[in-house]
Amino acid sequence: MTRQITVKNIKIGGGAPISIQSMTNTPTLDTERTIAQIFALKKAGCDIVRIAVSSDEEVEKSKTVLKNANVPLVADIQFDYRHAVKCADIGFD
Repeated sequence: MTRQITVKNIKIGGGAPISIQSMTNTPTLDTERTIAQIFALKKAGCDIVRIAVSSDEEVEKSKTVLKNANVPLVADIQFDYRHAVKCADIGFD
């Protein structure tokens, strides 16, 4: 038996149904394309989406993405733990 966790409204582990997750491949700073890709992933059946965050500017741009996302978003932190703290503060799932 595994322990179940919840990412926004998606349950993972502990007997929960398998959830599908993917990662955007758009530049995070291009919020319009990133949001469009998140919607396309959701339409294709994705439950959770990861986006790359590797700078303070990407943390700031992520605020717009978070406001417009239709799925739980996870920050894929690259290179600096401080970005993880900032992402948690702005509401990543």
